[in-house]
Amino acid sequence: MPNRLIPRYVQIADTLRQRILSGALSPQTRLSSQREMAEEFQTTLATVRQALKVLEEENLIRTE
Repeated sequence: MPNRLIPRYVQIADTLRQRILSGALSPQTRLSSQREMAEEFQTTLATVRQALKVLEEENLIRTE
């Protein structure tokens, strides 16, 4: 159950960060599309983009 006190984009960034750091997503793995992530996390594209921005700023992902 999502924690309502933690912003949704932070929760999504945390989930994706965990997948990356655990090796579930290898370094060259292409992430799902933003639309697919929005569906997976049941949120808006804007929220997904915000989460991806956090991960990009942490140098965990790069966007092209």
